[in-house]
Amino acid sequence: MTKDQYNFWRSSQGMILVFMCVLLIFLLSLVSVFPWAQKSEVIPMAIDTLKLITTTVVGFVFGSHAFGSDKDNDN
Repeated sequence: MTKDQYNFWRSSQGMILVFMCVLLIFLLSLVSVFPWAQKSEVIPMAIDTLKLITTTVVGFVFGSHAFGSDKDNDN
């Protein structure tokens, strides 16, 4: 596996994780509408955790994509 293939694979895995987190946030938001779920403290905490994971991965994917090509060209 070349370095470009590895970087593409790493970015694509990061985006898959982002899409999964966004989907889970959406599903948990739909579930939280029901009265039995509004009493739970777990759902809002899970949504906040998924938001944290999503923003971290998005920063990683865009940060490594934006600066990764500049590092390779300096050598």
